[in-house]
Amino acid sequence: MSGRKAQSGRRAKAGKSDMLFTHAAENVAREVTSAGSEKARKAKPSTRLNKKGLVIYVPADVTKGLRRLAIDRDTTVQELGLLALSLLFEHCGLEAPAGLPALARAPVPAPTGAKGRHRTRVAARGTGAP
Repeated sequence: MSGRKAQSGRRAKAGKSDMLFTHAAENVAREVTSAGSEKARKAKPSTRLNKKGLVIYVPADVTKGLRRLAIDRDTTVQELGLLALSLLFEHCGLEAPAGLPALARAPVPAPTGAKGRHRTRVAARGTGAP
């Protein structure tokens, strides 16, 4: 042994200089973290003010189908989701909250453009046709 006593699992007390260094390092870390988080935070877009995100997990083919439906009907997945929530409240016999479109004012958009094109491909895939 090199003249040092074996420690019995106890940690040696930190000296005053060690404590000052630790305290200074904590302060620097706190400043860097707060400065980084301020830079990372951006103002919410005006379309998202006073709104909360709602995430649901669905299979990938459902996501593709929703996007395809939105394109076919010349609308957005967001609008389809709001319509779906309105229909859910109606189905449950409840009045939709004020933030959702009223069904009388929000009819399901009719398909536009190449209507039926996607449905034919999807139907062909389901039947095993090439």
